Amino acid sequence: MKEVALTKFKTKYIPIVISYILLIFAGYALKAFPVIIVIESILLIIFIALFFTNIEATIQLLIITRPLLGLTTFVIIFPLSGVIHGGINLAAVLSIFIIWGGVIYILLILSEFNVLELPILKPYILFLIICLISISVSGNLLKGLSEWLKFVSPLIMYILIVSLLKRKEQIMRLIYAIFFSTFIPVMIGFYQFFTGTGDTSSTFGFNRIFATFMNPNSYSVYLMIPLSIAFTFLLQSGIKKPGYSLLSLVLGVSIFLTFTRTAWIGVLFMILTISILKYRRLLIIMPLILAFLIVVIPVIPQRFSDIFNPLSYWRNPLETRFWLWQGTFSFFFDKPFLGYGLGAFESLALEALNSPKYAHNDYLRLLLETGILGLGAYLLLLFTLIKDTFKTYQRTKEPYFQAITLGFISVFVAFIIMNITENLITDVTIQWYFWIYAAMVHSIYHIEQREVKNHEDIIGR
Repeated sequence: MKEVALTKFKTKYIPIVISYILLIFAGYALKAFPVIIVIESILLIIFIALFFTNIEATIQLLIITRPLLGLTTFVIIFPLSGVIHGGINLAAVLSIFIIWGGVIYILLILSEFNVLELPILKPYILFLIICLISISVSGNLLKGLSEWLKFVSPLIMYILIVSLLKRKEQIMRLIYAIFFSTFIPVMIGFYQFFTGTGDTSSTFGFNRIFATFMNPNSYSVYLMIPLSIAFTFLLQSGIKKPGYSLLSLVLGVSIFLTFTRTAWIGVLFMILTISILKYRRLLIIMPLILAFLIVVIPVIPQRFSDIFNPLSYWRNPLETRFWLWQGTFSFFFDKPFLGYGLGAFESLALEALNSPKYAHNDYLRLLLETGILGLGAYLLLLFTLIKDTFKTYQRTKEPYFQAITLGFISVFVAFIIMNITENLITDVTIQWYFWIYAAMVHSIYHIEQREVKNHEDIIGR
């Protein structure tokens, strides 16, 4: 692909960057900005400059650092009423920039990269359009748009990565970036465990680590993605094993220490999927290991015991969620086609149950917020994605590519099951890594075919 204007950050722009940084420092000196906003603003300017210089390196850096942005969740750069957290934080600014810069980049490469050939593009665009229409009936337009942007940025990231990936080495660099992204969160998570400074309030009697994330649930789901890659690398023949066994162990232990039941079950479905598709021997080994762990680690059955605790709703998560789902589902019949607009579920829960709760069921949430049309478009998107992934899985021969594709299928299966009881679709960090993973898988077959053709050309000479 030829270089385009967007990827050439010329020297003449450096004074502009320096001027912005000096302006921010001047604002701090005049006590117009807090120090944390100064730091965030400088980092943001550096990131934007890097984006215009080397977009591939920028994406790798973003993959490595994205989990750390959870530390700045409540540091508001631009106060704004009507949105979550009361304004726009650094993560939101980066997402907006990725959308803006990504769209410009995509427009500049249209002559060399046919975006319309991407199988997931049409169902994804259809889903976005339906969501956008649903916002027009929402009571809170600003919140609806902020929720909509959470769906847009993963698509832009997906297109950017597919357009950039031309060689196996590029995919491996992204894989290593995903692995490196776990380092600081894992260290912080273990610190929280050993010092007892994790989340001790949400689940009585448990010190649940959450690292740099908002809560243990998000942290555990994020870790499932690098775990799926490391675990399939460990199993795949033709791949050097050193490091992957240790990495799989560390990530698995970290997920365990979040004490997130849904993630535990998700990991089991990941392993089950991997076992059914390729490694049948695991179907015998894993039940034995699971039974052993339940016997020797009493906190495992203890963590599940409160699901059926009949004392009260707040002590019984299963009854609480059924109560929530039953109480809000009746709203569907009033607006069955387009729903009540993105971001409306909490308002519906408040009206029905006098409690503004999250849905804890992404399918129900989409049904109520975007109607049958929105949920149908989302399910079509998932079907198109897994269909494209299975095509790649059946065609690819390269060991690393086989492992990556199998790992993604296992995560996909786990996520569609976890969506029944979790809030994953608008967790931007999780969605970014999921669609980055999907972009790598889509690129695999084309990269492999290109390498085969180049090899044949060399032999033909």
